[in-house]
Amino acid sequence: RISAPISPSGVGTLSLLAEGAVVDGNASGADVTVAALAVDATSVGAFDNRLETAAGSLNARARAGGVYAIDNDALTVSGASATGAGIFLTAQGPLSVTGNVTAGGSQVELAALGSGSLFSLAAGAAVSGSSVMLTADRMDVTGSVQATPGVVQLNTATAGWGVDLGSMTDTAANLLELSDAELDRITAGAVLVISSRPEL
Repeated sequence: RISAPISPSGVGTLSLLAEGAVVDGNASGADVTVAALAVDATSVGAFDNRLETAAGSLNARARAGGVYAIDNDALTVSGASATGAGIFLTAQGPLSVTGNVTAGGSQVELAALGSGSLFSLAAGAAVSGSSVMLTADRMDVTGSVQATPGVVQLNTATAGWGVDLGSMTDTAANLLELSDAELDRITAGAVLVISSRPEL
């Protein structure tokens, strides 16, 4: 349990290893402020009370539960795994996934919030779960996304943004652009693309 903010001075990487769960008991603000955070516990945060971070990068492993975290700015996820529950990660800015994010038979939700924020999935990295939801105004998908047997859902983050399928760029105003090559990297029972505008 984190009952007060942790912000170790002079520390670049903080590793938390717990026999049980790492939970948010802090009344307000970030629970952990550090450049790089690694957490290994039975579960990380809770669905209705996420671990709040101010970290440049996160690596999380939940051995018997889920991973639930929200970062106050840009975040790089170097890896995340969960056994027995889902992975729910939100950045209040760009969200970069550089390592595997795997929830086995459970749901994965990754969100980059803020107008124009970018979700990027690096080549060689994979996001996989029973279903996958990605939310951002811009997406750069060079890794793989897998939902077995469920749905991969791609959402715009900002009201008023549309979607351009087949576009080869990521520069058009107020449009989430997804190329054919990016869509080819998705394996799922179905792919659902949701725009906040009435037309695609």
